[in-house]
Amino acid sequence: MGAEMLKRLHDKNSLKERIIQYDLAKNSKWKSYDATDCDFPELSEDQLRDLTFGIFQLRQAKSYVAEHLEKEKSSSASPGAKNFFVELCDEQPDIVRVKYQSRFTNAKTRISYIQFDENKKQPIVCCYCTCSAGSRTIGCCSHSAATLWYLGYQRHLITPSYVQTSEKYFDHVEASQKYSAYSSSSEEDMKYTLGHRTDSDGSDISQ
Repeated sequence: MGAEMLKRLHDKNSLKERIIQYDLAKNSKWKSYDATDCDFPELSEDQLRDLTFGIFQLRQAKSYVAEHLEKEKSSSASPGAKNFFVELCDEQPDIVRVKYQSRFTNAKTRISYIQFDENKKQPIVCCYCTCSAGSRTIGCCSHSAATLWYLGYQRHLITPSYVQTSEKYFDHVEASQKYSAYSSSSEEDMKYTLGHRTDSDGSDISQ
């Protein structure tokens, strides 16, 4: 894992560059769909660990998914419904994005973009998020981890008992590897970034 991290340390985020190049940040280019209509590759536990470089981001991901589901439930026309909505772009079929409400500022929305290729052994090509930690190329931020975990793992479980199943999953992952999680629960999990320096307000100044 250490060699792989060093290899990626100075890589540019290719998905971020693609979003800028094709002006994909515009909401007009995206349409909202239920996650069940999204052709996203199924991921194994090992693949998730490889993508996040540990379980800290995955633990954060669980709470982001729960909040996302609760938000969609409150805005749904069907009482009690828990839909996980994603956004797709007809011009970019290999990218999916998910909007997450900021935990501290209601006016802010973090957008997680995931590029995938189902023909590859590791189908996740790149992750990018608009949060301060979202450009990293080593692991991913908690928003992107939430998207990966829900679309690639959680929704494929035979028993969709959300809380109970996810708790068992994290217990299994934690027991399978010795990992000292950072104590910070910051929204942007800035203390976990590697290869990115931040200033006092959490802005990325490594570029």
